[in-house]
Amino acid sequence: MKKLLIKQCPDSLRWYSNKIGQTVDFICDTAYGEYKSREDAGYINFVQHEDADIVEIGVDVANGKDISVTN
Repeated sequence: MKKLLIKQCPDSLRWYSNKIGQTVDFICDTAYGEYKSREDAGYINFVQHEDADIVEIGVDVANGKDISVTN
């Protein structure tokens, strides 16, 4: 499953500004320098390309937690 790993957010008003170091849903890449994502409340919103990396997430079966397997 693909996710976005938030690596920075210089704009404190963006919805993901408090999620640095965390992953958020990845829906698709847009042609406008943004990734389409989903906020915690379920709304579709956008993440700037320079603020995140796409990572592949797997599940650690032993403890049921998400783990990053590639980026």
